[in-house]
Amino acid sequence: MSDVIKFPARDRIEIHFCLVTGATVTDANGTHRVFYHVGERRFFVDLIDSDGIRLGMHDCESYDEAIIAAGDLAREWGCEVYDRVVRDEGGDE
Repeated sequence: MSDVIKFPARDRIEIHFCLVTGATVTDANGTHRVFYHVGERRFFVDLIDSDGIRLGMHDCESYDEAIIAAGDLAREWGCEVYDRVVRDEGGDE
């Protein structure tokens, strides 16, 4: 038996990004590779529910737009924003 009290997980909003290394498009001609987004940064705003399920809520090219979208979602869902783009000062690089 443990004396540790498990607190319930809470919903949260996360901002993260990636660098596009490849992309495909599916259209009437089938699926084919496209190269015009390679090298671009994409920012994602996800809702992580209390069960750990990640729901993609927003994606964009601008970090500023991602911050605004995350703030709007946090107010709507009543939860905190975790910014995974900017590292904490003094953190591991």
